[in-house]
Amino acid sequence: MSAQHGYSSYSSNTARYASAGVQVAMLLALASRHMEAARDAIKAGEIENRFLATEKCAVIISGLRGCLNRETPEAAKMANTLDAYYSRMLSFLLQINIKNDLPLCEAMIESLRTMSSTWRDIQARADVEARSTPTEQAKTSDDSAGSGNISA
Repeated sequence: MSAQHGYSSYSSNTARYASAGVQVAMLLALASRHMEAARDAIKAGEIENRFLATEKCAVIISGLRGCLNRETPEAAKMANTLDAYYSRMLSFLLQINIKNDLPLCEAMIESLRTMSSTWRDIQARADVEARSTPTEQAKTSDDSAGSGNISA
């Protein structure tokens, strides 16, 4: 087995078994890499390569947008915020392709990187909360409840 094949297999399994937040972060990081390719194509004057890279990014963003959870009022509120973000990103892709807009492309790269990092942070916090023991959770709820029980 070649080193590249081994890495590819590892990478594929990492994505498959990652939590939802990490999967979203990985997809956003991949979208930013496609935008880096688009940026490089703009600099090189390669219109077709810029278009192909932005289309790959659009597929990822559209997929994320299509998977938004709107089942509860809280989830719907977050989904609406993310929907607006994804909609803006798709609009920016169109502008980048029409105007060959390098500054907008670079702004998208930074935005996608930031959003990816944010998703990783959110998932890390959720993982810490999920790992807290039932005893710690019970103690926290007892402390916050202020039960006032006094033992004799």
